[in-house]
Amino acid sequence: TTLFRSLTNAVQTVDSLRGVSYLRSGKPEIGVIAQEVEKVLPGAVKTTDSGYKSVNYIMLIPFLIETIKQLGSEVADLKKSRSRGKK
Repeated sequence: TTLFRSLTNAVQTVDSLRGVSYLRSGKPEIGVIAQEVEKVLPGAVKTTDSGYKSVNYIMLIPFLIETIKQLGSEVADLKKSRSRGKK
């Protein structure tokens, strides 16, 4: 059977990541730093035999979804509080 659990600390996890731009083989790229991702989501990083690290970006998406939902809820709460204060 499959056991599903909601993600916890999604905002803190996403907050600990850093989006960066960089050059690889002279070409501009955008991404995250694998070593930083590995600290908080070790399963999202693969290391080759030669030591090269790569990020499985698909594994980051559920954290982004939960972060958006949580922040959206916080914005809605702030809007409600603000509208109550204007009455």
